Amino acid sequence: MISSNRQHTLATDLQFEGIGLHTGEQAQLRILPGEANTGYVFVRKDLEGAPSIEAHVSNVG
Repeated sequence: MISSNRQHTLATDLQFEGIGLHTGEQAQLRILPGEANTGYVFVRKDLEGAPSIEAHVSNVG
């Protein structure tokens, strides 16, 4: 039986820069390795308090 709880993370961080798809403005994206059992989390560093949002279907709006 194959376990469905296999986890992977990045060895190092990744950074991207480019033009935002919807805004047409310069944008930056940084992807960092996560801790075990964290899942995908988006952190808005451009907003006050740097709010974080879990990547989950219930958070799609």
